[in-house]
Amino acid sequence: MTIEDLSTARSGPEPLVFTIQPGAGSDGALSHAGEEVLYVLEGALRLRLDGDTDYDLEPGDSMSFESPRSHQFSNVGSAPAVVFWVNTPRTF
Repeated sequence: MTIEDLSTARSGPEPLVFTIQPGAGSDGALSHAGEEVLYVLEGALRLRLDGDTDYDLEPGDSMSFESPRSHQFSNVGSAPAVVFWVNTPRTF
């Protein structure tokens, strides 16, 4: 997985482009302060919220959620998934 930071700002929203290879993902659940919004540009992404609710997202799909919620993601497709992802505050 690669993560490209689209901003040089040290504060404010953190715009990122994730490229996630087939079968790759977050390696478990995450939880932290803030908010997130994502938009799938290419491929297939499974987002799991609260440990038990899966959302299968395809190009053109978007999600937003509060970052303290348990969340994890994985590429469930056969091609790389490319996702525009914004965190606030900055996480990486």
